[in-house]
Amino acid sequence: MRRRSGAPEPDRQAQSAGDAGWIEFRGGLVEIGAEGEGFAFDNEAPRHKVWLEDFALQDEGYQLDVLPAAAPTLAVEAATSFGWDRWADDTVSIDHFGASAPGSTALAEFGYTAENVAERARQLLAEIA
Repeated sequence: MRRRSGAPEPDRQAQSAGDAGWIEFRGGLVEIGAEGEGFAFDNEAPRHKVWLEDFALQDEGYQLDVLPAAAPTLAVEAATSFGWDRWADDTVSIDHFGASAPGSTALAEFGYTAENVAERARQLLAEIA
C-alpha cells in the first residue's frame, strides 16, 4: 500500500473519532488521492484538490435547512455508517469487511436494492409515527 504524501494536516483541536482511529479534518481546500501506480486504499487517483465543506462546522440553522429535525433521515452510504450516526436516524451501509462477490450480487446482499431501501424508509416512518 502506498503512503500518502501531502495529506492535509489534522486540526489539533479536532477530536478523534473513537476506536476507528479517524481524525476529523476541518473543511476547506485540501489535496486528496494517491500518486503513482499500485494499490491506493481509497482508489482516488490522481491526486487532486477539492473543496470540502465540513457540515459539522456549519451553524445550526444551515444544518436544519439541510436535515430538518422533524423529518426522519435515512442515509444510504455505499461504505461505513461512520459519521452518519450524528445526522441520520438510520442507515443502509456496510460496517464490516471480508465479503467478495460480483458488484450486483454484493450490493443486493448488503441491502442496496430499491426494495430494501424503501422498506427501511417505511420502517423508519412507522417508528417515528
